[in-house]
Amino acid sequence: MGEFTGFLKQVGIALAAAFVIGSYPLYAYGDPGLNFSVAVGCAICTANVLAGALSILLGFDKPNQDFLKILFGGMLARMMVIGIVVFVLVKFTSIQVFGLILSLFVFYVLFQILEIRFLMRCLPGRQIPKEGVQADG
Repeated sequence: MGEFTGFLKQVGIALAAAFVIGSYPLYAYGDPGLNFSVAVGCAICTANVLAGALSILLGFDKPNQDFLKILFGGMLARMMVIGIVVFVLVKFTSIQVFGLILSLFVFYVLFQILEIRFLMRCLPGRQIPKEGVQADG
């Protein structure tokens, strides 16, 4: 659980850095619609990375096959949810598409780097139970 706390801190630092770096350009050159679309994209990606980290923790003490099912199945489910949310936002709201897509791309790449680092930090300490045996928790 200590790794997860560190991961949350890294996500918070990344969000703070993005806020500091992006605030002036958005304030100076953007309009309220652009600012809102960037914030929505950031929120979608933040929810995505937190769900990804939780799925890693959920499958952490499972056998390899189950761990990979949880990891990749969760990834597929998250991508489908993001796709549906973006479709609904673009089709049924007046959100600025450019700001939404650009922020989704930037925050997705940033958070995927953090999520992969989190996964790589968790894996060396992973105790893999034998198939059919539940790990003590």
